Amino acid sequence: MERKREIRVFISSTFKDLRVERTYLMNQIFPLLRKECEKKNVIFQAVDLRWGIDTEELTDEAEVGSKVLKTCLQEIDRSTCFIGILGERYGWIPDRFPDDVLKQHDWPESPMNRSITELEIYHGVLKNTAMHENAFFYFRHPNLTKEFSPDSLKESQENQEKLDALKKTICENNLAPKHRYKSLKELGEAIEENITGILNKKFPSDKDITAIEHERAAHYFYAQKFAKHYIKVEKFWNELDAFLNTTSAHVLHIQGEQGSGKTALVANWLLHKLEHDSTDHHFFYHFVGATQNSGEWRDVIGRFIQDMAPATGMKHELPEAGTARTPLLLDHLKSFSRLHPDKQIIAIIDSINGFHQKTAQNDLFWLPPELPSNCKIILTSNNDIEKSYGLQVTELRLDLLDRNKLPKFITEYLKGIHGRELNAQQIQKIARHKEAIRPLFLVSLLEDLCRFGDYEKLNHRLEAYLKTKTSKNLFIKILSFLEEDFKHVSPHIVRFIFSYLYTARHGLLEHELYELLCKRLVRQLDPVDWSPIHLAMDYLLIDNAGLINIANSRFAEAVASHYLNSENRSAILDDLITYFQQDETTSRSLAELPRLLNERKQHQQLWELLKKQTVFTALWEQNSFELKEHIVHLQVDFQKSAPDMFADAYPQWEKQDEKFLEYLSLLYFDLSYYTKAAELQAYLVNTTTTDKDNHQRLMRYLANSAKRAGHFNTALDLYQQQERLCHELDAPDELQKSYNNQASIHIKTGNLFTAEELLEKQQSICEKLSDATGLMQCFGTLANVYKAKEDWKKALELHEKEERLCKQLGDYKSLHICYGNQAIAWRGLGNREKALHYHREEQKICEQIGDEYGMQVSLGNQGHLYFDEARWEKALQHYRQQESICRKIKNMAGLQNALFNIGVLFVHTNKLHEAKEIFNEQLIICKRFGYRNELEKTRQLLDMMN
Repeated sequence: MERKREIRVFISSTFKDLRVERTYLMNQIFPLLRKECEKKNVIFQAVDLRWGIDTEELTDEAEVGSKVLKTCLQEIDRSTCFIGILGERYGWIPDRFPDDVLKQHDWPESPMNRSITELEIYHGVLKNTAMHENAFFYFRHPNLTKEFSPDSLKESQENQEKLDALKKTICENNLAPKHRYKSLKELGEAIEENITGILNKKFPSDKDITAIEHERAAHYFYAQKFAKHYIKVEKFWNELDAFLNTTSAHVLHIQGEQGSGKTALVANWLLHKLEHDSTDHHFFYHFVGATQNSGEWRDVIGRFIQDMAPATGMKHELPEAGTARTPLLLDHLKSFSRLHPDKQIIAIIDSINGFHQKTAQNDLFWLPPELPSNCKIILTSNNDIEKSYGLQVTELRLDLLDRNKLPKFITEYLKGIHGRELNAQQIQKIARHKEAIRPLFLVSLLEDLCRFGDYEKLNHRLEAYLKTKTSKNLFIKILSFLEEDFKHVSPHIVRFIFSYLYTARHGLLEHELYELLCKRLVRQLDPVDWSPIHLAMDYLLIDNAGLINIANSRFAEAVASHYLNSENRSAILDDLITYFQQDETTSRSLAELPRLLNERKQHQQLWELLKKQTVFTALWEQNSFELKEHIVHLQVDFQKSAPDMFADAYPQWEKQDEKFLEYLSLLYFDLSYYTKAAELQAYLVNTTTTDKDNHQRLMRYLANSAKRAGHFNTALDLYQQQERLCHELDAPDELQKSYNNQASIHIKTGNLFTAEELLEKQQSICEKLSDATGLMQCFGTLANVYKAKEDWKKALELHEKEERLCKQLGDYKSLHICYGNQAIAWRGLGNREKALHYHREEQKICEQIGDEYGMQVSLGNQGHLYFDEARWEKALQHYRQQESICRKIKNMAGLQNALFNIGVLFVHTNKLHEAKEIFNEQLIICKRFGYRNELEKTRQLLDMMN
């Protein structure tokens, strides 16, 4: 089972006499421990509930006893470590305690006449022997008491005796400190040493969690959270069991409307299987919403590959392009099937309707189209889905709850999870509500009733909830009651909590949320108030590896509707920006700050952040797609090319970090600044002192850039140097790629015989390696040889082989390129109808995988076909669509090309005025973004027109 990577320390002490120690620990020691924990990917949280509370100012002792002790005991149960600090004061003894506190806990004798501090120590440590190894006590030296709190020496004789007895009991349990601390420094060093020891013991360096393990743990705990709130329906559970034994389908799609209990079902079923049936199965599970990038389908496939790698022994270096990951996953699945024929692979991917890319929400193009017989994939979503090539899919639709069984469901849920009961009349009222058949509505209502402690007023709250008509209305009513319940803390604290959580991209760590609230309220928020709020909202929140977030989308909609108009959202964005700007280099700031700045349209601040080398490097490694997106937007905002922007910031390469320059060159390449990329990569090749493997990689980058820039002789020379390095390194997988790249240059320069020879070598290597991806690329490039010979039929034969491999591998990126190339071959044969068909197929796949760059290329090519037939309106329609997409994705290279196409069309239709307007806009783009060849071509055309 996965372990939560958290150290949560509860601090127990008397308050008045030890105020100085608490302040010192909170301000000096705990921040240091938090930093140490972060190095190991561990969450550190110190819980000091009575910081800032003077209980003697409160008059209702029952209220005080309930508020303080109940909250303390709940927090102790959540904590992994216990720190007890005792001086010369026994502590506050309430006159009486509420009955529920007396009944709910196993006290050795009545807690009456016992101090809150002693009850904390008894509950947290003395009766809980499992906590002994994680409990530390520190006794203050009397001299320090005389210095800091002489008044505490005035304890009554009776209380002094109780304190002595408590200390004796601690000593008898071998929990006593070695000596009494004589200074704050001595106390701090002791606590730092003890907690660091726990950190190193629980999470030793030689077994530090990898990023893959950390991600898996986050998804496991997400499943645990949702498993708590599950109303079991046997027939759905049985359907999941039956699916494992069927041979008719590899994919089970569980569909149900939002709030129908899909996540709770698969989470419970998964946890049951992991506990009772894990030896015969290999489980991969992914819950969209569990972690930062869990909504990116390419990252799901990446996680799946990395999860399989230990069992297959295969390399799991991930290609950046998501479409190249699907064939790699298939290789891993086949390898697992071959190595472990008696073990079944079960993959659960929950809430695919939450994928960021809309086409991935209802189309399974991202899964391999063929799966091994021992692989079963379970998907859940709100939507219908399209089946990809070859996939056999079984549908399971979740019905809403049976209204006749609701009373039984309600009774069992309340007893099983909370040990509570409602009377028959209350249960019937709930069961009759129109929305009660929806699990989300029912569970949310029951959870909030259980949170509410005033039984006398329970009917009033229940009636208010039963007046709501939808889950969203229910959640808004719950928010209103939360505001009422905690208005004594602040009238607006509930609003700020949920506004911050909704607006932060990935949620917030507990200490981040706490600090934001303190700043917004302009006062120190008392933890004894904060903790009950957090606990009361627990069922509405999800803990994603320490990050607190809103648990479901319906509740998030209610938060946005209730709290976040445009003005309020701007204020919340400003708070979050200010907070994360305190330290821009932390992983949390890198995950949140760029998007916050972009959303707030603070473009200059965003650029100042992104151009920092440490930030740029970290973001590239964390999410290069998002970084590129930010840079593309900034180019347009500043009307300046990325190379010019970075040249202003870093005019000299010699003084810059090598890794930063390498990533910068890849950015230039991806943004189509091939000459600039080649210049930078040439500098790196000539000046870096890397090993041969790295040198080979840099050589390939440089050759790719030179080829794209049209410097074919230079590129060929570089590929040949890379080829020699591949022979030295015995790297056949890289060698076959080098042959393919060399062949593609020879095709462009007319050396077709040499290209064929190189492709024969590539094919031979790929066949020996059983490298289907390499063979696919080999057939595609060989087809280009025959297109260059104008042997269109032979080219089509090879493209058909390429197409079969694309479909077999599930490589849709390559498939849409293959369709585009087939369209060119059909155009060469004079069959424009067939050419249009394949360009439309190309466009369709681009739409499916969200490749808007490929889509605009396809639209432009379709425009050319209509242009050839003088079908001007149709051609213009497609060129305009190309233009629209390029403007949307801020693809300046594609935009100037679309404008050029439109301008040429206007020239042919004798609309010279319109043509000049279009060409002038294109010239501005070419000048600003450095497209020199295109600039010259348009100038020549304008000169001819004049």
